[in-house]
Amino acid sequence: RTVSSTSGAASKKYSWTVPAENSTNCMLRISDTTNPSRVDTSDGYFAIEPKAAITITSPAGGESFYVGQEVTIEWTATGVSRVDIAFSIDDFDTYEIVAEDIDAGLESFVWTVSDSVSTKGQIAVYDASNVETLDVNVKYFSILMPILSLTYPNGGESFKTGDRITIRWTSTGVRDVLILYSTDDWDTYKEIVVDFDATKGQYAWTVPDLNSAKCRIGIVDEYSDAADQSENYF
Repeated sequence: RTVSSTSGAASKKYSWTVPAENSTNCMLRISDTTNPSRVDTSDGYFAIEPKAAITITSPAGGESFYVGQEVTIEWTATGVSRVDIAFSIDDFDTYEIVAEDIDAGLESFVWTVSDSVSTKGQIAVYDASNVETLDVNVKYFSILMPILSLTYPNGGESFKTGDRITIRWTSTGVRDVLILYSTDDWDTYKEIVVDFDATKGQYAWTVPDLNSAKCRIGIVDEYSDAADQSENYF
């Protein structure tokens, strides 16, 4: 590839802008334009490496995520081997480290959304060895608190030991729930089930051997502060 065909020989130098190449077998050759037999070539190869760059492809901004949701951060990287990832809700005046020393070639990382409700969420992916090589999603994304509502039993019911009842709820943005019961206004409690898929919306429970008029069911998001309980005793 021709670099220049008009450079004056008397100056004995030429300012060359290195092209965007990726090779370890580069050489330069200089020749007399009036006599091509007068020529010289680099004694050996030199390398040209691509300029380091990172581009976040997701999130792009404008999305809404829920606390505890698993979100895939995606990027492309050139000339970078390892990356760190950070999250901020104040234009990076402060930030939280999401991950460190990740293989840049993976180009993705699954992030469990932080417990930071905000409309100004941003992600930064940057070279682990040079923070100046980075990208930030310019448009904000939102982080919302999940919604969880117990619908049954909600108080006033009567059950017998051994009854098979269906605990029901509605949810938005909730992954897994913990379900509990108490017979003394939560001074003590017992677990019914843990890490249960919230999207199922119901769970079949066999009433244990109890004798209480102050029973309540509680349901808790495993990844946020979202929770609900029976409004009254059953």
